[in-house]
Amino acid sequence: KVFVTSMTYEPGKEPPAEIPEGETKPYPTQFNVFCFDANTGDKVWQRQYSAGDRPLPTIHATNSYASSTPAADNERVYAYFTRIGLVALDAKTGKQVWQQKIPEPF
Repeated sequence: KVFVTSMTYEPGKEPPAEIPEGETKPYPTQFNVFCFDANTGDKVWQRQYSAGDRPLPTIHATNSYASSTPAADNERVYAYFTRIGLVALDAKTGKQVWQQKIPEPF
């Protein structure tokens, strides 16, 4: 299995390729964790989390709010998103096992 995190924007509100210094990116609408079959590339499952309606902290223009690589063992996949916190998902089904909110430092 291969696990990937991503974030998505509302259609039509994607950020431009280059964002002028001092400007913030538009708010993403959701954070995602995907599981793909390593042999076929087929999507096994996807878990989505709302990004909420509060502004997200400013990040570097070439970064993403979902740039952290998920960690996994034989049973769980662990992913971190600033707004959501740390989540543990069942590696086979994508069902959330637990979530730990972590205070945002911003």
